[in-house]
Amino acid sequence: MNIAELNINVGGHASLGFNGEESCVRAVEKRLGHSLPQSYLHLIRSANGGHPEVGTFFLDTSTDSSVSVDWFYPLGAGGAESLEKALEDWSEVLGSSMLPFGRDGGGNVFYISLASPSGAVWYYSHEGTERILLAESFEAFLQQLIVHPDFI
Repeated sequence: MNIAELNINVGGHASLGFNGEESCVRAVEKRLGHSLPQSYLHLIRSANGGHPEVGTFFLDTSTDSSVSVDWFYPLGAGGAESLEKALEDWSEVLGSSMLPFGRDGGGNVFYISLASPSGAVWYYSHEGTERILLAESFEAFLQQLIVHPDFI
């Protein structure tokens, strides 16, 4: 997946890639007890957080059954919408080896299971505590994102 095709932006301006200290990456890896997937690192180095215009994932062939990434959490940015804050907020609910990387418009979270060999991507709905497997890897997840037909 060409990350630029996701059109990730912050306030209508293209999101810049992570150019912070590698110690930020190492701190997250240490906290989670796992290395971060290369496809995830590629995303944050290309666009470190923001709103993707191409962010809908269909759960099946029905256009009524989808989830959409409203925000990718930035690394090392601090603040309420950062990866560090998401880890703080979600680690107890999701588990110690889970990397929350984004949320939908309702506050439900997308996360990578670092405990799975391929880094499977899951969706957690906090309203019903439902967990849905979306893709076997972060790369596969990104490749399946599209613009929702209702927004074209």
